[in-house]
Amino acid sequence: STAQERTEAGETKQDRYARRALEAELDSLARTSEGGRNDQLNRAAFALGQLVGAGILERGEVEDKLLTVATAIGLGESEARRTIKSGVAAGAREPRHLPDFTQGQPHTNGTRPAPAPAPAAEDGEPLPTLDSLIAELGGVEPGEDAQQWAVERISAAAYLSEPERLLLYMELRRRKVPKLFLDRQWTPAVRNQADEFARAKLAPARKPQRVERYKVLAHRISESREMIDRTTGEATIEWRPLCNFDARIVADVEEDDGEHISRNIAIVGSLCTGEPLPEVTIKAEDFEQMAWPIKSWGARVSVEPGRGTKDKLRHAIQSLSDNELEIRRVYTHTGWRVIDGGRVFLTASGGLGLPGITVNLPGNLNGYALPQDQAIEPAAAMRASLALLDLAPDRIATTQWAAMYLAPLSEIIPPAFVAWVEGESGSLKSSLSAVMLNHYGPGFTEFNLPAGWDSTANSLEKLCFHAKDVPLLIDDFRPLTNRYEAQKLQDAASKVIRAAGNRQGRSRLDSESDFRRVFSPRGVVMATAERGALGTSTNARLLTIDVNPGDITPARLGEAQGRRWMYSYAMAGYIRWVGRNYDHLVGELQQAVTNVRALQNGNGHKRLPGAMAALYTAFNLAMTYAQEIGAISSGEAAERAERCYNALQQIASDQAELIASQDPALQFLQVIVSLLRSRQVQIEGTKLARTLGDDTPGAERIGWHDGQTIYLLQTAYNRVARFVSGQGEMFPSDERTLSKELQRRGYLAPNSQGDNRIKVQRFDPATPGQRTRTIAIRLQTLFDIAAEQQIEPNDLYLPGRQDTPQE
Repeated sequence: STAQERTEAGETKQDRYARRALEAELDSLARTSEGGRNDQLNRAAFALGQLVGAGILERGEVEDKLLTVATAIGLGESEARRTIKSGVAAGAREPRHLPDFTQGQPHTNGTRPAPAPAPAAEDGEPLPTLDSLIAELGGVEPGEDAQQWAVERISAAAYLSEPERLLLYMELRRRKVPKLFLDRQWTPAVRNQADEFARAKLAPARKPQRVERYKVLAHRISESREMIDRTTGEATIEWRPLCNFDARIVADVEEDDGEHISRNIAIVGSLCTGEPLPEVTIKAEDFEQMAWPIKSWGARVSVEPGRGTKDKLRHAIQSLSDNELEIRRVYTHTGWRVIDGGRVFLTASGGLGLPGITVNLPGNLNGYALPQDQAIEPAAAMRASLALLDLAPDRIATTQWAAMYLAPLSEIIPPAFVAWVEGESGSLKSSLSAVMLNHYGPGFTEFNLPAGWDSTANSLEKLCFHAKDVPLLIDDFRPLTNRYEAQKLQDAASKVIRAAGNRQGRSRLDSESDFRRVFSPRGVVMATAERGALGTSTNARLLTIDVNPGDITPARLGEAQGRRWMYSYAMAGYIRWVGRNYDHLVGELQQAVTNVRALQNGNGHKRLPGAMAALYTAFNLAMTYAQEIGAISSGEAAERAERCYNALQQIASDQAELIASQDPALQFLQVIVSLLRSRQVQIEGTKLARTLGDDTPGAERIGWHDGQTIYLLQTAYNRVARFVSGQGEMFPSDERTLSKELQRRGYLAPNSQGDNRIKVQRFDPATPGQRTRTIAIRLQTLFDIAAEQQIEPNDLYLPGRQDTPQE
């Protein structure tokens, strides 16, 4: 029928209108000169977005084709994608009013309906109507196709915005419609008359429905889409699933590590089958990226494909969730915190004495779990803890026990050392250390300790940070045969030990040259190691506890392991007592440390008195608590304290000797003695003095001597540094600092000028007439150091007579 033909013609014309509009915008964008392409892309996206809003173009097709052209003309993909999405979205919010494409078609008799009367202009002259404009176009001769195109496009101009009309003008020119005709007819008056004609005659009656954007249908989060019937112009709503599950944000989770709060999101959900999905907590940045559903809930959940679907799903979950979210505070560290005005000690079991505290510890720190109940009488628990003091010699058991009771005092007495438990494999050092660590939780065993040296330096650094006010035990430092792995292990140990000794983490920059967070140790750091595994450069920050075979008997250790569940009750009671007395303990304990340190000043390395004073003060405080609850008599407490002091003094003395033996100046001369004895170097003899070492071509010359003084060249330092490096270590001083250390130790020979110059100018016998800067050392000093190593002076000379240094 005629009505059916008109409907089909209208549908065909509408499709053609949409296609040509898309082609025109793409072509115009492709021909835009450099400098205006981004603006042109924005205009094109807005214009086509209006057609998307009108329902005659698909959004995905528009965005894809615009992006293809944009990247082809040199626009950046990321920026172009944002411009397109923004422009299309803005245009879609202002849908274009389309003409009734069933109107204005030629009748079967070839006549047109009468044009609408033209409104009068201000001067009384009538303005041309659209039909009169179309009629005048008929006399143009650019070709039938161009005429038909111009007719259709000018008819559509009534529904275009000003920028779009300009684009249409350019497109008509490209289609070879004469410029004179367009310039004469494309006037503001005609545009105004066309707009009025459109509003009066051609505006469609479509009324967009106001509906919610997202809804959950059959346990699927779905998005609404307004669909326009091209025949009737009526709008309907279609729901499109974004995924096969439902999800809701139930809480805003704040993770508090004591210095920084990070935001996480707690989410619950259900599958499309109705099966509930467990609650998961994800980082805020992971929620933005929307890769978390399959990571958290497995392969059964899926997100529909399509550009922008993940962004819509993220927005839908936020929109459908309750605005009044629960705020959860989760603590990610152990130790003291002030909560609701009160001091609380945190472990994995919560806040000691304060219910309702959530603690989530990283790594293997969940073993730190003090009991919330008081199932064991405090005095009985403390007596079980005191019994551990007799498990091994005082230097071992007493020192480790004191470290356990020092840890909760770390804010008051910063433990600037590492308790280094060193012994041969099989000496039961890890087993004893695990029993001591049971003061903070019964789950620790020699096979389940909170950290190991096979971890990276960064991970150990963060564990030392989160293990606040507790002892962190790092187990099993041992020598490795692979040189690369051994160096990595040494580097990790050096970083951790220096951080603990300095109470300061490493400061680093990120990829943006901004400072990264610094993770400083906040508790007592302990370690177990095989003897001799650690290098020499960090010994000053250690308190070495030597464990010899037989020091720990398996039978007594087994009995202690059988009571491991009791020790945490002793520590919980002690911590509650410290918390009640915390404020007045601050000044009292700091003064006690000062007093003990003063007694030790001048004995050994300057770090050792502080470490000894901290442990001894903590031991005394634990004894005070034990006396108050009736777990020990005052006499026994005093005896225990004296034994502790003596043990700590012996450890400090041994450590001081070790550090002194590793003095760079002494080590430098000791290595020279070793090199001379092994005939790897030579110190040339002059003035009838015999050569030290070897004079064969293979022996490197490092200086000369005259029977009284040795003059060492710079090659001596280089040779010593190479020798130490060959042992898998690094010489602990540069050449300039070494020279000062040699002077400080009194190893340098007095110079003829009588001043304090370290290096002196001397004529080198190997290069006559040329002065060389040397370090002058008394020959007798070298012989004295050799004697300490049980090496006779004659062993350093070439075979033959020995020169005796002249006084």
